[in-house]
Amino acid sequence: MKFRKRKNILKREKAALVRGEKSTLIQEKGHPPGKIDIKIFSASKYTSAYPPINFLADCRENGVESIGENKKKTDDNQDAPKKNMPTWQELLSTADLSVRAANVLLNNFSSCDEFLLCNVNSLRDLRNCGQKTIIELAEFRESIIAVGCRTTTHEQKIQNRLLHAEDLLKFPPSEENLMFLPIFNSGELVNFSWNDLHPGFKGSVSLSGFVFSVRASKILKGLGLTTIGEVMVYPSGNLLTQKNFGRKCLKEVQNIIRSFVVSGDLPLASYTAQTDSGLLPAIDYSSYENLVVSFVRHCLKIKRNQEIVCSRLNFPDTMPTLEQLGSQFCITRERVRQILKRANSLLVVKAHRDLLSDFWEIIEQIIIGGGGIISLVELAVALQTRFEWTHTPNPSALGQLLAIWQTGMTFASASDQLSVDTPCLSCHHPLELLSHLDLSEHDSYHFEVVGNKILTYCKDHCDRNSIQKFHKAFIKQIVSAANSKFIFHDDVVFPSDRWLIRHGERLEDLIVHVLENHGKPIHFSEIGAAIRKENIKYREISDHNVHAAMMRYDTVEIVQRGIYGLKAWGVGGYRSVSTAIEDLLNAHDLPMRRSEIIKHLAGEYSEQNISAALHNCSNRFVSIGEGFYDQPERWRKRSLSGLIDLLPDALVNLARFITTNNNCSYKLVLALVFIRGMDEKGVFYLPTLKERFFNFYLGRQKKGELVEAAAVLMRRIGELGDNEIKNKAIKRPLESFLASGLWSQKYSSFYLHEDLVELLANAAVHSLLLIILLKGIDEYFTAIILPSSNYSKTSIGMDTRTGEPPPCLSDDSEEEIMNVSSESTLSITLKKKSWGKIPL
Repeated sequence: MKFRKRKNILKREKAALVRGEKSTLIQEKGHPPGKIDIKIFSASKYTSAYPPINFLADCRENGVESIGENKKKTDDNQDAPKKNMPTWQELLSTADLSVRAANVLLNNFSSCDEFLLCNVNSLRDLRNCGQKTIIELAEFRESIIAVGCRTTTHEQKIQNRLLHAEDLLKFPPSEENLMFLPIFNSGELVNFSWNDLHPGFKGSVSLSGFVFSVRASKILKGLGLTTIGEVMVYPSGNLLTQKNFGRKCLKEVQNIIRSFVVSGDLPLASYTAQTDSGLLPAIDYSSYENLVVSFVRHCLKIKRNQEIVCSRLNFPDTMPTLEQLGSQFCITRERVRQILKRANSLLVVKAHRDLLSDFWEIIEQIIIGGGGIISLVELAVALQTRFEWTHTPNPSALGQLLAIWQTGMTFASASDQLSVDTPCLSCHHPLELLSHLDLSEHDSYHFEVVGNKILTYCKDHCDRNSIQKFHKAFIKQIVSAANSKFIFHDDVVFPSDRWLIRHGERLEDLIVHVLENHGKPIHFSEIGAAIRKENIKYREISDHNVHAAMMRYDTVEIVQRGIYGLKAWGVGGYRSVSTAIEDLLNAHDLPMRRSEIIKHLAGEYSEQNISAALHNCSNRFVSIGEGFYDQPERWRKRSLSGLIDLLPDALVNLARFITTNNNCSYKLVLALVFIRGMDEKGVFYLPTLKERFFNFYLGRQKKGELVEAAAVLMRRIGELGDNEIKNKAIKRPLESFLASGLWSQKYSSFYLHEDLVELLANAAVHSLLLIILLKGIDEYFTAIILPSSNYSKTSIGMDTRTGEPPPCLSDDSEEEIMNVSSESTLSITLKKKSWGKIPL
């Protein structure tokens, strides 16, 4: 590009250095007048000290007849002072350009003449100059030419240049003298304050009504500026030195001042002032929709944003979501959220809220006229009547509009209330009248009847009363303040007891209410009949459901069979059969046989009821075997060691021998069968013992329970013959019993030591030993049933004599039971399928 080469030459030939943030302008010889070389360090903070004037007319005044040609100055203006010549930087600092457009002009053009000589196509080759920037620069170029066409005559220009800025600002505001304000040119006025401005500048107007950004508003407030006139005479260069105040904030302030002074746009004026002066059209009160639309149009400029906000302030049913609005306007929901957030911050500005000052005043009058509190539904109806609207506004939509008036409040539903501080809200007369309301003739009153009674009472006892009709929300509030004596339900005021039996929803409250009214225990069928007669919700409830519910409530207790009363009366004492069994088991502290339980409770309950309770209440009772029952949680917590400690000392060794050093259940089961079936002399016929031993496992198989661990012979019931399994399985436990010295064999009979038989003659001791054996069997099968259990790797217990753990069996071996006597060491024999016996 030619102008780039020319610019590089000028840079090499310049004779001065740039210092600070000032620019050094060097007039180059051999170039057209007005061609200057510019080096700028901080373009965003640059403002000229000279007042901006029509630069194109000035160029012509200084003798430039045509731009880009080598013309000499005319003789008329040879003595014109050079300091009045316009500068390229001055034009760019005051122009409404983006940062990128300004940088493109500063980096590629040294004067306005050079910029005007460049056409649009040549702008495309500039760096950082895209389509958007080209359009902006083209509009800027056209505006420069248009300003040059509107210049005054040469003689008028010379005359205006002789005037000072202070003199020009005393004339009515215009586009020309507006630029002499310090806020536009950074120049300081001498002996001139905002009070000296022409009245047309309206310098006395307060800043509180203008809509500035948060950043600009904070900085202006921090500088102590309170009126728009003070901002006009404040140099823009001083503003740019403030922290966080840049070109964007300065442009914002300048645009607001220009719009305020030249265009006559008064963003701070109230609705009444604007409409009276004819500056703005009146708010349209013909309908709620027109009210919202006209209000939003005064606050927002972009039509799309207006429609989005109106959709949130006026909707027929439910508020449209961000997703729905985004689909309607072809934007994302996040963009909708940003628009609404920005719009809400503008709507709540005092200047905008004052547009509806008449509307807010009417709402306040409606609220005060009904007691100081009103719901959104009532307010919507009252506004329709007041303005004679054809349709009632949606209460939820009205709540969104009221949130602009009552900042900080949120109206989520139509039942939300709006209140104004009035003496009626704190007056005690309405509550006194409600407390003395005569309900002997009528069970309830409509809220309007109650309101009329209160209104009549207040007119006689209150001098300042101006209420014409109390709102429903006011009646609801005094009813709720009556300490639960009254209930407001469906526009009707009920005494609390009448409301409970008529509209109560908790069955327990209804049962208690019926018993309290009756005064003594009654049959549950009578309670059910009273509830069906009065209550609307439970008109079809059965006596069975009432009885089932009463058994669950802690406030009600059974007095006799089928008869219930309040527990607070203390006339109870009756207990259910399940409760009686639990109390008996708790008192006995050990599992009990069913026959023992029946014997203890025979005088209070029948055998059939006791058996049914034990069988059906599985969550309260568990059968542990041999006719014994216990509570599930207590049975899980019992331990073998704890139960064994309850035995006599002579039987402790017997119990420990049976319950320890077990790698299968044979010894436990054989001991259980023997203790259960021996005669009074401790003798058991051996063939019968073998048969019952086998039947124990056969019964588990038929019940679908686990018979034994996978490697144990008894697990193969059904695969091998019964006699084969029976004889092989019982052989080793019998030998172990005989080796212990606690049993002996004579012919075909098996004998228990006579000292032990004598101790087991006690029924309690006999039952305790059976319980210990049942607990051992239960723990064994529980252990092998668990998924984590592996029989071949499960410890069978510590050897109490040697203190060493017993060995484990391999998975592929067929285990044969053996236990050692108390005098011998532990030994195990494994029998492989293809090998002989291997002693370990």
